Amino acid sequence: GPSASAYICVAMYALIKGLSLRRDVSMTGMINPDGSIGPVGGILEKAEAVAKGGVKVFLIPVGEEEVTTYKLEVKEVGPFVFKELRPVRVNVLKYAAEKLGLKIVPIYDIRQAITYFTGVTFAPPSCVSITLSQAYVSSLRRIGEDLLSLDKRLYRKLSSKLSGYLASELEEEASLLKESEELLGKGKYYVASSVAFSLLTHLKCLELISDVRSKGESAFTDRIKALNATLESLYAKFRTIKPTLRNIGLLVALAERIEDLKRALSQSGEYYARYHEEGYWDDFLSALKELAYAEARAYGTRLWMKYLELEGDKRIPLSVLKRSAESLMSEAQSVMAYALSIFGEESVEEFGEVSSYLDMAKDAYLKGDYLMASATSLRGLAYLIHKFSTLVANEEALEKMANYSRSQALSLCLEAERLGVQPYLPLNYVEYGDYIKSVDDKLFMYKLASMHAKYLVMIAKEVRSN
Repeated sequence: GPSASAYICVAMYALIKGLSLRRDVSMTGMINPDGSIGPVGGILEKAEAVAKGGVKVFLIPVGEEEVTTYKLEVKEVGPFVFKELRPVRVNVLKYAAEKLGLKIVPIYDIRQAITYFTGVTFAPPSCVSITLSQAYVSSLRRIGEDLLSLDKRLYRKLSSKLSGYLASELEEEASLLKESEELLGKGKYYVASSVAFSLLTHLKCLELISDVRSKGESAFTDRIKALNATLESLYAKFRTIKPTLRNIGLLVALAERIEDLKRALSQSGEYYARYHEEGYWDDFLSALKELAYAEARAYGTRLWMKYLELEGDKRIPLSVLKRSAESLMSEAQSVMAYALSIFGEESVEEFGEVSSYLDMAKDAYLKGDYLMASATSLRGLAYLIHKFSTLVANEEALEKMANYSRSQALSLCLEAERLGVQPYLPLNYVEYGDYIKSVDDKLFMYKLASMHAKYLVMIAKEVRSN
């Protein structure tokens, strides 16, 4: 199972290099595509098992230093006997040292594990300094400016149109206009674009609610039809672009955005159908929100296609894209199955969004769109590993994991650049992760950056070996 995959990875490395493994060291952990070690279940039980086998050092994933176990409490009240399982938090490091004579070492990266098992050391990551092309930076600036310009026009239009609680909600969005403008002035073009995009989603939602109130449901259905046509047009144009090492990073970004647009549009339709079946306004409101998001995503995608340089040189072989997609889809399915086996059927809802991404990846793969399948699998994997981490780790551990993920992402970005691939999107995701305040959200953005950077490295190495 996946909990042995990091150990197997170490063993494969040792076999290839002709190295022997220390017998007094053992480990558990899931190997992720970016080389990080993901969380697993049964840490306490595994520690007890390896200690009985004579192991002295046990490597575990960072964030699982404390686990929850259950203690049986029995109470007798008269003729009745009550039994209850009570959750108890256990510090695994302290428990293992005192009760088992076992040293437990939390690790995050496969290279740390290799060092413990073989003694081989790796140079610390270089100080990352990557300069993105001026053309790309200029394109990001223009995208941010166009988004902000549309936001301002729509805000002015709604200011003269809305009343009541809608007008109050509109006033609350004014701060985002200022925030996006300030970020553009500071040269934080991707973050500025993200803030402007978020604002556009909110403004379009207010516009939709107002239009439905005044014109009826046709205001919704007409825009759904128009957006479906836009989606088809964007996808058709996307499919004409030939993937090369020069543009692969941008194409993955476009693929991710088109698939996100498709997901939101489908979700809007599902909420609308449910509204007609059950009659709850909340379902219709959710349909409007998803449509507003989809419209904003479509506008942003058009800007990416308009401003970014998408032409390349030597085309990446289709076989390389196919193998990469298969690898990512297989990894995602494996981790998903493992997560459900650890957390049980009650966790199905927790991983529902991941499941939808995996379904979209399979659909794209069956249509021969391997780039789209890879982009969707990457996001699904990031969601999955992020969700897995947040379910097992406390706030302090999450902060540590976020810092590790950021370092991992930047190291992979540097490797991608050395292989001749510009890590556009991964660096943008790191920039956005640095900007947001929530540790939970930071971890997701850094993990997403790391996954995308690793994909670029994988593609570049495959192309070189062909």
